[in-house]
Amino acid sequence: GFLTKVGFNDDMIKTLNAAESDYRSTTNPFELKSCLGHIRSFLEHLHREAAKSIAATAGDTVVDRWGDATAYLRQQGYFTKQHEAFIASLYTLISDTSVHPLGAEREYARLLRNVVIEYGVMFLTVLAKKGTKVG
Repeated sequence: GFLTKVGFNDDMIKTLNAAESDYRSTTNPFELKSCLGHIRSFLEHLHREAAKSIAATAGDTVVDRWGDATAYLRQQGYFTKQHEAFIASLYTLISDTSVHPLGAEREYARLLRNVVIEYGVMFLTVLAKKGTKVG
């Protein structure tokens, strides 16, 4: 209920559930890689969906890509340059840890999964306080 209330759409919730399932049932690095792939997709779509919602309300046009959406959110005052640098670094770390190698390690999967989930809740709460809902 809380995730829906703050703006997680069904696909975003399914992505988190798939990541959780891959993480919990993990017996090998390939399932962990899949978990982190889902987490990366969630993070990417969180910013893309937020930027599209904000742009539609403002009458703006935003390019539907991770970097453009993230820059747009900063330009619109939804977070600071430091916030943007943090989340871009997190996105890059997830990519370097899961997308490029053949498998992922459990410690990285646990840390990155937890950070992205907590970031998502924090970011959607910030959006909700500003009257913005994703999706």
